[in-house]
Amino acid sequence: IYASPARVEMNLSGNIHIFNSTQAEGDRSARYWHVFDLIADNAGNVTVQPVERFVTDIDELTPAATAQAYSLKKPEAGELTTKKYAPH
Repeated sequence: IYASPARVEMNLSGNIHIFNSTQAEGDRSARYWHVFDLIADNAGNVTVQPVERFVTDIDELTPAATAQAYSLKKPEAGELTTKKYAPH
């Protein structure tokens, strides 16, 4: 990934965040690039926490800033579904 022109551009409520693989830390030959975490508080406010780290194992992709994170998916029939992750 490091040697590629990989780039992530994210727009969260009008705030543009741009990430380039050449800015990430860690083993440059790693298979995964953990770019950022989305952190949601109890009020539903979402912030971007840059991680910018290469990792070799998918299990290393746990949220960096909080003991719980929620995966966001489109609610079906008015139902909100969240999935909690606990740090290792």
